[in-house]
Amino acid sequence: MHSRNYGLDLARCLAVGMVWIMHSIQEIYHTAVPYFWYISLGGVELFFSLSGFLIGRILLSLFLNPQFRPRDIPVFWMRRWLRILPLYFVMYFAYLLLYNLYIYPVRFDISYLLFLQNIRSTPTFFGESWSLSIEEWFYLCVPVIILFFYYIASLISRKRRAEIAFLSTAFGLILLMIVFRQASAGSGINHQAVIFRMDAIAYGLIAAYVSMRIPHLSNRRAVQTIIGGLALWLAAAILMLSPLIDAHTKPLYYPMCGIGSAALVLGLYYYSFKRRILFVTYTSKISYSIYLIHLSGVLIPLSIATLGLSAPILFVVWLISFPFIWILSLLSFKFIELPFLSLRSKLTWKKEPGR
Repeated sequence: MHSRNYGLDLARCLAVGMVWIMHSIQEIYHTAVPYFWYISLGGVELFFSLSGFLIGRILLSLFLNPQFRPRDIPVFWMRRWLRILPLYFVMYFAYLLLYNLYIYPVRFDISYLLFLQNIRSTPTFFGESWSLSIEEWFYLCVPVIILFFYYIASLISRKRRAEIAFLSTAFGLILLMIVFRQASAGSGINHQAVIFRMDAIAYGLIAAYVSMRIPHLSNRRAVQTIIGGLALWLAAAILMLSPLIDAHTKPLYYPMCGIGSAALVLGLYYYSFKRRILFVTYTSKISYSIYLIHLSGVLIPLSIATLGLSAPILFVVWLISFPFIWILSLLSFKFIELPFLSLRSKLTWKKEPGR
């Protein structure tokens, strides 16, 4: 526990908490609070930046390794897949069975197995998986793109080619998506689709690069970074929610929210916390299980079961749902995630670059 970065644990806790609380109110009370849905979206954006930050540090270390070989990339993929896929597949097939038996009919859709369920629009069944499809395609494509620039950069500077390749990939994805959104503004194209959100995690890559170039920062500077990130978050929220913003200005939400989220992650990473709350650390460790269980596994079934109940009873159900989801997620982490994490270590620890 003490080897973990508490700031990053806090960022994970905030991200999953924002998504969890918004979904719980929406589902248990059968109502959407005006503008409140943005909290969930902000939580997902924070997840994206955090993911990019962590993966960015791994990829940058991999390509900076003097012994780097292209065959190291499949090792990276194997480690990512053993972390993400087992629980995801278990949950998908469990929900498919339980929903067909007790809630409403759902057809098997192979796009969920290929992480293409978000290729056109946000899925209605197992809806929270839309963000995972973006992450998985990012993990698959970005190392290959970095590898391409890695060899191109060797013609310019062999000494710094890893950094050049890394930053070219991150900034290239961001600029490409900014240009695309401006060109397609008002066209009705789903900007949350997989291929149009590859930049969401790229902001975290840049934060990862900064963290490796500047290993330490004072708490004062860290707080300033956090405040700057929150200010950009607020500005992005205004862009997203205001009906007065025109179609060509609204897409600026994505870079503003991405930079704000990455700055928040970076500031929390640098900040030296004197006190650590174990609940935050444990919640961070089981956050992936919470993300996959809370909505489709608990809140949607509860929303159907509690239709017509009075407000006081709904409040009790709402309160009980929190420890129930947390305990289910803890069991999921222990019996599904941990065994595959152990398997991952056994299969790849000797092959992992830099070890």
